[in-house]
Amino acid sequence: MSNPFVHLELSTPDAAKAKAFYSSLFGWEFTDNDMGPGGVYSTFKPSSGPGGGLFSMPGMPTFWLAYVGVEEINAATDKRSEERRVGKECRSRWSPY
Repeated sequence: MSNPFVHLELSTPDAAKAKAFYSSLFGWEFTDNDMGPGGVYSTFKPSSGPGGGLFSMPGMPTFWLAYVGVEEINAATDKRSEERRVGKECRSRWSPY
């Protein structure tokens, strides 16, 4: 795959419940990272595939967000800007891009 997923992120209203669920389902282990006033960001790294994190923020919807790796960020964003210029739209409900 030329542009693999490199990070997965879950926004959830109940981080403790989500960590318990994914730990029991997949055996994932989480590391909690104190983000100060931003709360706690819990990271995981499965035995294969991309790792990721999860967080809880008041008012945020529940969703998974996948990050895709690119070889060169400026070229990738220039390509996306050109696609938007010629009228191609590829936007999710929650993405401002």
